[in-house]
Amino acid sequence: MLPQPNWPAGHADRVESFIEMLDQRNDLILTKLNWSTGLIIVVKTERL
Repeated sequence: MLPQPNWPAGHADRVESFIEMLDQRNDLILTKLNWSTGLIIVVKTERL
């Protein structure tokens, strides 16, 4: 989820906050790929 020139104003901040929220969860494993426009693979590991 890399910043794109066509994103509306403020969208990059919302994306950053969303990714930080996912990173803080202990029931998810994230793999971030710097490919094309960006890709995040998320695996749920346990219940909250």
